[in-house]
Amino acid sequence: MLLVEQRGGAVAIDLDRAVPERAWDLASEAGRLGVSLTHFRRLFRQIAGLSPQQYLIQRRLRLAAERLVETHDLVRQISGQTGFHSEFYFSRLFKQTYCLSPLEYRREFTPACQPPRPTVMRQRSGATAAPTR
Repeated sequence: MLLVEQRGGAVAIDLDRAVPERAWDLASEAGRLGVSLTHFRRLFRQIAGLSPQQYLIQRRLRLAAERLVETHDLVRQISGQTGFHSEFYFSRLFKQTYCLSPLEYRREFTPACQPPRPTVMRQRSGATAAPTR
């Protein structure tokens, strides 16, 4: 939580309220703080050094980078889980940010002695898993 002093008092902006997996309603956030959307954006940039949208994209990319190393999920799945609606847009932004494609990043940063952990998939009730051989 960061506080910004202004004429009417302090305004608190919680940078962690932006949930990377979901859309962030900036107008509601501005209303919660009692400031206009334009002023919210200005305050946010002052605090975070980025626009709210840029900040959210960076959080999503960091989360995706963690999931690439920690899971066996497909890039398509990770892009959707982290709020990107297009795998291709996600891959382009990821490469611009990390200078590696998502798969190159996974190969580079997954420790050889510790393979990514599998994602636990829930089965629908009544469904049975096929036996593995």
